[in-house]
Amino acid sequence: TIEFTKQTGIIGIYRSYDDEYTMGLQEEGMLIKIVEDQLELDTAPERSDLKCWKSGYDPQLIQGPSDEGSASFNYAGTSVAPETNRIIFNAGFVARTITVNKAGRIAVCYCGRVDDSGLCIGGGDLSMNWRLLAHISIKGPKLLPQQYWSFSTMVNFRFSYVGYGLSPYDTVRIIDFSGNCEDDNYNPNRAAYPFTFIKVGCPLNCQEVTLTDGDQPGDLTTRVRTSGCSTFDRNNVNCVRNDIEEVHVVSDTETELLFQDAHGFQDGDEISLGENYHCKAIPDNPCTLESVGSLKGVYEFQDIDNKDYQAPSTYMTPHLVRTVPDEPRRLRINIGWPAPVPEFEVVPVGVDPLRNIAGEWGQWTHHTMGWTKQEIVGEKAKANMKVCWSYGRPESPGVVKYVEEAGLLTITDPAVMEGATVSITSLKLGQAAPMIIQFRTATSEQIGLKYDRAEDSIRLKIIFTHPDLLDIHKTGLLAPELPYDEYVDYEDASQQ
Repeated sequence: TIEFTKQTGIIGIYRSYDDEYTMGLQEEGMLIKIVEDQLELDTAPERSDLKCWKSGYDPQLIQGPSDEGSASFNYAGTSVAPETNRIIFNAGFVARTITVNKAGRIAVCYCGRVDDSGLCIGGGDLSMNWRLLAHISIKGPKLLPQQYWSFSTMVNFRFSYVGYGLSPYDTVRIIDFSGNCEDDNYNPNRAAYPFTFIKVGCPLNCQEVTLTDGDQPGDLTTRVRTSGCSTFDRNNVNCVRNDIEEVHVVSDTETELLFQDAHGFQDGDEISLGENYHCKAIPDNPCTLESVGSLKGVYEFQDIDNKDYQAPSTYMTPHLVRTVPDEPRRLRINIGWPAPVPEFEVVPVGVDPLRNIAGEWGQWTHHTMGWTKQEIVGEKAKANMKVCWSYGRPESPGVVKYVEEAGLLTITDPAVMEGATVSITSLKLGQAAPMIIQFRTATSEQIGLKYDRAEDSIRLKIIFTHPDLLDIHKTGLLAPELPYDEYVDYEDASQQ
């Protein structure tokens, strides 16, 4: 299958032996086309078969069937041993693969009626024999608008990035601007400290990033929001669970989800659903297993029971979400059914009221944004370093392949703060007392902005360089002394 941006794959469809002579499912009688089909939240999607017919081949999007002639000659649907119950679009050549050049939703289309030249037969209804085969989300970072990050030297930081189909198995790596993410067989070697001046594992276990054959090649793990980790701290731990309790179809285009707590999604985010969703056991419920798969946005491959162990078991097309005003626990996804609508239920597992165990209810994954840990420090100024993205899968743990550039990251020297002084309020030896730290936000030749006028988030780092002269305590009469090597972090501050 095709799963990740800029990675080769194949496309095929399952055909039982009984359908071998069915019109539209015969060898050399199927033509494939792949078109971009990105949805917008407030734009009604075009009828899929019609879009398949109207959209042309796009060589900027696809490396493979770039026009109808190429699709007919080089990517005709064939069934060659051992793929006797599948039609593979490679004209019988295993090495003839397809690559999608950017992440996002695509539509895989096919024409099941071709003429003697292998081109799609015209005539018929509006779709002219073109049919939608499937929607697939190609996973990877979002390219437009380009993503940028900027941080100060000597301050540990984290960052988030946006994309499509992101997962908790993905990693990112920061490399020098002179390198490319696909260098060294998609394992770029310009992340090392001599190129980037980057350390990771900070503040408690700072290590210089090494070359790729070293102990710390600079692979930064990321986290996406899930039902089991709806919120988390800056180190991507201390997760808070927030499952889905109820699912209701509200129209032929939308279904509403009810969360246990405020969900925190934004309009246009992507979500897929996981385990514990079922058809409600009531008379005349039109719900089917296919309905449940469509609700989840996750579909099993037909050969899931006899696939290669490293091959994926599913493909997905996440749903766009719409928030419900004044209802922080409710969220709507862009899938629905005409009447009579299927009725779903969430069946929890692991519930034990006697032991006060809530169990797990409806699972979900937010695929739009990934977060690194707050473990990164840039020790010297460096502009326009590239942030490379590598996909991850549970079927192939440990695989590192940096296939796409997510954006550019710059480390700058912080503004000079004049007149920094520390004033103590007591001269009594051993007496804990408040102290006043004073400084200017710019030099005397510059006009410093007040903090409440600064764009985005700002951070202030205070380092006491002579702990042998001054003992630092937390506030409170009986507050203990802070160890000299302890890192203390506060979320909020105010300016007087």
